Amino acid sequence: MAASTCILNFVKCLIILFFVNVSLALYADQVGKFDWNQKLIGKVKYALFDHSTHSSKRIVVATEENVIAALNSKTGAILWRHVFEKTSVGIVHALYNVGNDVVTLTGGGNIIRSWNSATGVLHWESVASKSTATDNPQSLLMLEKKTLVVLTSDTVFAVGLATGKIKWTAEVPNKDTVVYKHFYTDLDNLYLIGTVEGSHVTIATISLETGKVKLQTQVPASWVLLSTTCKMLQSGRLICFEPRMKYLYSLQPPSGDQFVPTALSDVMGQLMVIKDVSFTDLHADSVGVQVAPDHHIVITVDASGQAKLVKDLPQVFGIDNLSGEVIWQKLIPGIVPFQQLGKETLPLFVLRTTAHFPHPPEYAVLGKHKATGNGLLDVFNPITGRCMTREVIQLNYRVQHVSQLAQHDADFVRPVIFVDTNKLIHVYPETATDVLMEAVAHNYLFSADADTGVVTGYRMSLTAEKGFTSEPVWSVILSKDTQRITNVVAKRQNEHVHSQGRVLGDRSVLYKYLNPNLVVFTTEGQDDQEKSYVTLYLIDVISGQVVFSANHQRAKGPVNIVHSENWVVYTYWNQRLRRHEVAALEMYEGRTQSNTTAFSSLAPPPTPIVERQAYILPYTVVAMTTTITEKGITNRHILLALADGGILDLPKALLDPRRPNTPTAEHREEGLIPYMPEIGAPKEMIINYNRSVFNIDAIYSAPAGLESTTLIFAYGLDLFCTRVWPSKMFDVLKDDFDYWLISVVLTALILSSIILQKMAARKQLHAAWK
Repeated sequence: MAASTCILNFVKCLIILFFVNVSLALYADQVGKFDWNQKLIGKVKYALFDHSTHSSKRIVVATEENVIAALNSKTGAILWRHVFEKTSVGIVHALYNVGNDVVTLTGGGNIIRSWNSATGVLHWESVASKSTATDNPQSLLMLEKKTLVVLTSDTVFAVGLATGKIKWTAEVPNKDTVVYKHFYTDLDNLYLIGTVEGSHVTIATISLETGKVKLQTQVPASWVLLSTTCKMLQSGRLICFEPRMKYLYSLQPPSGDQFVPTALSDVMGQLMVIKDVSFTDLHADSVGVQVAPDHHIVITVDASGQAKLVKDLPQVFGIDNLSGEVIWQKLIPGIVPFQQLGKETLPLFVLRTTAHFPHPPEYAVLGKHKATGNGLLDVFNPITGRCMTREVIQLNYRVQHVSQLAQHDADFVRPVIFVDTNKLIHVYPETATDVLMEAVAHNYLFSADADTGVVTGYRMSLTAEKGFTSEPVWSVILSKDTQRITNVVAKRQNEHVHSQGRVLGDRSVLYKYLNPNLVVFTTEGQDDQEKSYVTLYLIDVISGQVVFSANHQRAKGPVNIVHSENWVVYTYWNQRLRRHEVAALEMYEGRTQSNTTAFSSLAPPPTPIVERQAYILPYTVVAMTTTITEKGITNRHILLALADGGILDLPKALLDPRRPNTPTAEHREEGLIPYMPEIGAPKEMIINYNRSVFNIDAIYSAPAGLESTTLIFAYGLDLFCTRVWPSKMFDVLKDDFDYWLISVVLTALILSSIILQKMAARKQLHAAWK
């Protein structure tokens, strides 16, 4: 009996110790120790001062990132923030201050919300289900009647600001022929102003109490077009600009029966040439006229005016990766980003690292000039932010393609090559011509045209007439009229492959297909039945060979891709089953390796063996990347940015396409996990725990000095930086390591060895005298 009790207690102790070992958590004092998070709001679109009874030191803003927030007017700190959908549903069209509340208009004019300006708590939400969403809804606040009137493309409705209840909804008259864009109100009526192109302007009078149309009048305006720029001033006057004859037309509805023309030359004189016009409502009887992209003229009724200059310049920031502190920032005047597959991009190049002292590190940002479209290159020191050249380098050609060589010059600078529209090759720095000459024989380029769907490969050559040029050697047509190229993903240049094969359960080796020139292309389109599909291509960009392709019917993007070593992981939306899925494929040469030294695309191995599998994702993925380490020894993990603000650290083993349905002894020997169709998101795998990071555009990973560690930086609306250990901290001592104990033990061992050494010497001396 006693023996059985002892055994039972022993088993209980083992169970307790087991759960203690597997229970992993983050202590409160570890929050922010290895990571930092910056919450931002984006570019301000609307702003107003909060004059409620809560506080007078608050500014409420709405931004182009679909965010509303309250800021402390003294410190700029975010008091509260709400992030709406990233799609058109979350666009903020208007922001109003109503007493102690803030009212927002979103969803194309169909969603009205009231928020407490002090706490950001939602008071009420109203949805106009009978209204059609529009890109530019108009709204009008009536504080006297505590009503908000909203005009969409086909409907006008009134919302009570006290409860959010919709008072009335009315269809706009003659909505098929008249386009309504403006309206204003008095105490009793609402006046809708619409235009019929080349004919007239219609004024519809609607009762504010019932929403019924009382009267419709027409004002002749043969000059009016759908593109005519008009502005309704607070005084109820309509101002329109006619660009052909450079006239301003004014109308005072409802009493006015015709437009009054005024030539701009009579207002401003012959001082400038009018290029374009947009209006800004400054006060009751004034209007702002934009005469150039960066210049605004204020025109008032008494013909007096003044000018102001507006600039919007991109900036480069240097941020400390330990604390998130902005160390330096700089402006790059005149630079605008490139358009690549529908996305804006400013390529950043590491010309020289900090490993080549006394040479300072060099980085470069490439863009194009806002006015000429030619290339613009800014070379700077990433530590200080200072420009390494006298000024920003203005290239005298338009950059069609850019690439960086793997070799470096005598100053340890990796040159960057530019291909202009004439297929001529230029190099920076210009002194690196000898490096380019050495690289001509074994360097190739490729380009993907999203408009035509043609992928073209180029060979670099040197001629006496033109110098360095690029010649097309192959082309592949990926898309026709029904599809378009959406992604082009190559392998990272700094990744290292530790193992060339995979050991199977029977002790044989399955060699990986390690093609460094393999690039992933995805296309999206619709078939003859107007059903969406996604196609993935793996193309060798040296030879133009299509190594593999896969088609997913009734699927659509956005497609997120990770390409590394011999595998590809990508996500898509399954329209038939209405769920997100992730597909993984791995390529192998087989049980024998064709070339054990170097891979050559001109003499490639046979077509690889492709293993692939798909899994269900119960969450939405907005960005994805993989961990990368110094030597590639550490296990690979996939980092997925989720739509709810989490960043999931998923082991690559869970996405192994060789996971068996029924594991055998060999599968267990190999360490394969049994197949399960759904990939979950355990909370302990969320690396940003409760610090949500919204609207992530991309995640960037970089190797640290330690093989076990990968640095992670996620950016979008918010910024988040941390470090992860995919194979745990096998080369780092833990935080709870007992330094005092090991010091005492080492000290005791050293003293013991000294004492024992002296005792042994004394013993030998006594033995010698005997």
